[in-house]
Amino acid sequence: MSDPRQPSAPRGSTPSGRVVGLVLAGLALGLVVLGAAALLLFPGGGPGAVVDDYVRAQVDNDFRTECELRSARYRQELLAGAVDCADYADRAEEFLADAEADFEETYGESYADAFGDVTIRVEIDEVTERGGDEAIVGYTGHANYRGDNVRFVEDFFGGDRVDSGEGWYLLVKEDGDWRVDADCSHPHCAATGD
Repeated sequence: MSDPRQPSAPRGSTPSGRVVGLVLAGLALGLVVLGAAALLLFPGGGPGAVVDDYVRAQVDNDFRTECELRSARYRQELLAGAVDCADYADRAEEFLADAEADFEETYGESYADAFGDVTIRVEIDEVTERGGDEAIVGYTGHANYRGDNVRFVEDFFGGDRVDSGEGWYLLVKEDGDWRVDADCSHPHCAATGD
């Protein structure tokens, strides 16, 4: 038995330990490289991942991402005079900043503070691909308010601190990437028979 007061050899200091360490490091590096390659080859992910990103961008007021995840046709509805997604994001952020004073006057706290007390969870319920270049994605969004602003709860959550709702989006492939083409309550979805 060795003396517990004496330091033992550091882990991996034996030749076989170093080999195992190098093999594990090599495997970890390989996984990182494969993951990066997958992101480069499939940048937007599948239709469900795109809807998840799109809904989160809306919730987070990430206006540029919301715009960029739309198809060219659907993006035109959003741009409404903006030159591109960057210009749209700048205009939307200016509008939000201008509305901040009214929000604070109404609710007694900033927009960021009020919505900072809201937790959002998105679940992709169903993905139906059609012909390889269209998909319908159904999702459920769940919101939970943890704050104490009664008026905010009334106006945004109808008095309940928890809310959920379903939605559907039509996605199309553009240049090999999935893009949101319409909210399925939109006439374009209705025209497709869904």
